[in-house]
Amino acid sequence: GTLYSVDGDILRLEACKGLCPEFKRKAVIRNMGDGIPGMAAKLKKALTMDISEFPSPPLLPYMTKEGLVSFIGTPLLSKGKVVGAMALGTKKKRIFTQDDLDLLFSIGNVIGIAVENARLYNELKDNLEKLQKTYQELQTLDKMKDEFMSNVSHELKTPLISIKGYGELLYDGKLEGRLDEQKKSLEAIIRNADRLTRLINSILFITRFQTGKIEFRSGPVDIDEIVQISVEDHKNSMTRKNINFEK
Repeated sequence: GTLYSVDGDILRLEACKGLCPEFKRKAVIRNMGDGIPGMAAKLKKALTMDISEFPSPPLLPYMTKEGLVSFIGTPLLSKGKVVGAMALGTKKKRIFTQDDLDLLFSIGNVIGIAVENARLYNELKDNLEKLQKTYQELQTLDKMKDEFMSNVSHELKTPLISIKGYGELLYDGKLEGRLDEQKKSLEAIIRNADRLTRLINSILFITRFQTGKIEFRSGPVDIDEIVQISVEDHKNSMTRKNINFEK
């Protein structure tokens, strides 16, 4: 016997019993309507014939070699859809009755449903694995989002502290008459306002980056200047907390 799966108009040999390896190699792929399984699949009904009517001349020598003389075939159906076909042969001449055909057709339906259920199970298993992977990726993205928001909050708060501190000094009049200190305070406020603008632009940069509309430019930076600016930005906070800082 042989059992085939159906993929469009192609039948693929899935199982074979009692036939030589040469037959398996020759019969591994069949077209819809080709041979007993192909005819059963195309007609969607069980059928029978003897060796004199065998429909596949290239495979006839292998049937003769095995001494097979009577054949019966049936489609494998699931909800009216052909998912495969099965063919059986006997070494003793036999006339298959309608009851035999009906029985094999019923067996074919049971096998067809089992095959389709197995296929659906594999699809569900694959989909479940994909969903689990997607869920894990979403969890990772959610964690990254939380970390991003935490970092953004911290980065936005830092220049605001300097702006608020120097603004309070000017508002309270504690730098009154000290033009140099007032100028430094205003410079710090402007510098940190610019820093806030850069941070906001950096957030907007993410959106632009995702659309691919970004041009990168590299250039030298003055590390000493960056450190000096950082010290100036935190000078007011350090003074209030009596922290002596040396650069």
